[in-house]
Amino acid sequence: MKTITIALPALMLSAAPLLAETNYMSGALSYDRWSADGGSLSQTNGTLGYEGTNGKLTYGLELDVTRISSGGPNTSLIQGTISAGYAFTQNFTLLGSYSRSGFSDGPSDDLETFMIGGEYRLNDYTFGLAASRFSFDGGSTDFAQAFAEYSKGEYTAYASVVRVVDEDETIFEVGFERETEQYEVSLDYMHFDGLNSVNLSGKYNVRPNMRVLAGVNWLDFGPEDITQIELGAGYMISQDTWFDVSVGRLDMGTGHINQVSMSLTFETGKRRLRTTERAFGPYDLYDGLPLFF
Repeated sequence: MKTITIALPALMLSAAPLLAETNYMSGALSYDRWSADGGSLSQTNGTLGYEGTNGKLTYGLELDVTRISSGGPNTSLIQGTISAGYAFTQNFTLLGSYSRSGFSDGPSDDLETFMIGGEYRLNDYTFGLAASRFSFDGGSTDFAQAFAEYSKGEYTAYASVVRVVDEDETIFEVGFERETEQYEVSLDYMHFDGLNSVNLSGKYNVRPNMRVLAGVNWLDFGPEDITQIELGAGYMISQDTWFDVSVGRLDMGTGHINQVSMSLTFETGKRRLRTTERAFGPYDLYDGLPLFF
C-alpha cells in the first residue's frame, strides 16, 4: 500500500507538462460493492486530473476508467476530457473542452461532449456562460448554462441555471461548501423536471491523519423518496493522500441496498477554470442520484 501511495502522486508529477504553474492535480482508485436479495454489483474506478497554466493559457486533462461487474459479463467505461482557456484580460477568459467516452462491451458508438464558454472574475466572484452539445448514436442534446460562484478562504457557494434546449426543460443547482484544516462540509441541491436531489456530506479530522466521514443523499422521485446514508473513516497515508473505508444503505421504500466502499485519493490545489468545474453535462444527472455520490 505504501508503494502505491508514494507512486500515485509521483507519477502524476513526472507526467505533468512543464508549466509555469500547476493549479490542480488529483488521482483516485476506488472500489464499491452493492448487494441486495442475494444479488450484487461491484464497481472499480480510477481517475486522474490535472490543470496547469503557462502565461495566459490554462489547460487541463482528465481520465476516468470504470469497471462494472454484476456476476455476468463485465463492462468498462473509459472517459477522457481535454480543456483549454485563454485569458484575454486579467478578468475575462474564453475556454472550451472536449470529452469522449465509450464502453468496452456495450454500445458501439462513443459519447461525445463539446463545450465552449466564457467566465468573468470580479474579486471573489466568478460569473460564467457555457453552451455544450452531447452527441450519441447519431443524435444530440444541447445545453445552455449560466452560473455564479463565490469563493473566499474557507467558503465556496454557487448557483447555476441550465437549459436543456431540445427537451424544453430547466435544471437548477445551488451549493455551499466550507473547508478548514479540521473539517469539510458540503451541501448541494438539484431540481430537474419534478426531481429534487439533496446531498449533504462531511469530513471531520479527529487527528491530523485520521478522519470520520458521513453523507446523506435524498431524492424525491415523485411517488417515493429514496434515501442513502453512508458512514466511514479515513487515514492519511501521506500528504494530501487518504485511504477511506465506508459502509452505506440505500432505502427505497420497497427494499434496501447495502453498500461497502474503499478509496485511495490524492488531491491538491484548485482548478482555475471554474466553468469546467460547473459546466453541466449528461453524466451530472447521475451524480445527483443515490448510489453514485
